[in-house]
Amino acid sequence: PIESLVLKAIDAIEGIERMVNSADMEEGFTALSGTLSEIEQLAENMNQEVIPLATDARGLIQNTDKLVNNANDVIVDVGENIKETVAETEKLVRHMEAIMDNLNGRITPVATDIQQAAEAARSALNQAKQTLSDLGNITSKESPLGYQVYNAVDEFAAAARSIRIMAEYLERHPEALIQGKRGR
Repeated sequence: PIESLVLKAIDAIEGIERMVNSADMEEGFTALSGTLSEIEQLAENMNQEVIPLATDARGLIQNTDKLVNNANDVIVDVGENIKETVAETEKLVRHMEAIMDNLNGRITPVATDIQQAAEAARSALNQAKQTLSDLGNITSKESPLGYQVYNAVDEFAAAARSIRIMAEYLERHPEALIQGKRGR
């Protein structure tokens, strides 16, 4: 049995030697080397593509932030202008009433005409005041339109944050474009 075992061991060693020195094994190593070179080239190409993409995404985020800030500034300015207009209108009405009182004591027929004009002006100013108030209510944060505008601004900000996070993640992990996000 020892001689038989030695012959089987020699046959096994010779089989392993034939397999290691075979053309198929050499071709497999050559193919593996080529595949590794292609993977390395692919990774280099991805790095060249991801960096400009991340830079473009960063620029988009900055522009979106500017847009959101400008929209906020415009909304605040409109609200302030409406308040100032209402205050000036109230001053004008008080001034007109003072003039009417002064003229009433001096010229009755002219005062009647002026009083009617002042009432028409007061009515127009009240209507303007109501219109400006309605406009202020429409643009306020509590109104449906104002609520939608503020929500849109908030959505822009959230989208900008999401794009910023994605760009930063891709900057750190460019391979995620091909492989996807790894499980945690």
